Amino acid sequence: MSTEFVIEVNNLKWENDTILKQAIKDVLKKFNVDISVDNLDIEDCGDTKTGQKRCLANYACGIVNNREKGTVYVGVNDKGRVVGLRCNHEKRDRLRRRIAQIMKCDLNPPLSTIHYSVTFVPVRRADGYDLDDIFVLEITFYTVDKFDRLYTVNGDVYQKSDACLFGPLRPAEIREWETQIQHKLMKEAKNIELLEKIEKYEIDKAENERVIDMFKQMTEEEKIRKEEKELSFKRKKGELETEVSRLNQMHEDIKKENYQLQREKSTLVKENKTLIHKSKVCVIL
Repeated sequence: MSTEFVIEVNNLKWENDTILKQAIKDVLKKFNVDISVDNLDIEDCGDTKTGQKRCLANYACGIVNNREKGTVYVGVNDKGRVVGLRCNHEKRDRLRRRIAQIMKCDLNPPLSTIHYSVTFVPVRRADGYDLDDIFVLEITFYTVDKFDRLYTVNGDVYQKSDACLFGPLRPAEIREWETQIQHKLMKEAKNIELLEKIEKYEIDKAENERVIDMFKQMTEEEKIRKEEKELSFKRKKGELETEVSRLNQMHEDIKKENYQLQREKSTLVKENKTLIHKSKVCVIL
């Protein structure tokens, strides 16, 4: 019946009868399957004191030490065939608690729950029917933020490579691996420093552009104010010239009126003199 099983991951199906043996590794890598095991008795042989290599703590140690995200698929054998795990709701809860205990007690330093997740993926037959209480257990490990030393299990160091678990490593292998990790950390630190410099440059550049834009805006506003002042001056000058012209015209009109009045006055004076002269002549007679 195991050849009839399919597993759905991210809405994608694996039908084991259609997977070619020579392409199994490529398929596993394509679906980010780092390590797959047909069965891992987490409740019993998860105890590292038994010395079994296929215990969950060793897999966790090997993946976390790689400083990359990795997943253990329990219920998928090395040939890519889905065999599944039979576990009801109660057993799934028990497995979650046991996994948390292994991560906390068997790994040194302990692995926090933020650095791994546990998922039970339902298994179906090739014809699409669900299989009751049959799951593939996915245990995904995430990159540890502060990685200053290798994780160990009972003092032993394990390494994951090409979907396989290696270890315990010999002291010389551990030293070589630690050297590689230190070089990688130094490179990452340099990259972080470079990124920080780039970020600072971008911030300074943005600030400079903001200041330049603000200066341009101030210059533009100053230019607008200057133009407004010039327009206001021209408008007031025009109004003043109009007023001066009006006053000059009034002055000319007044001058003309005064001239006319002077002429009329002269005429009246002459007429008055004539009348006075005539009146004197009349008196003498």
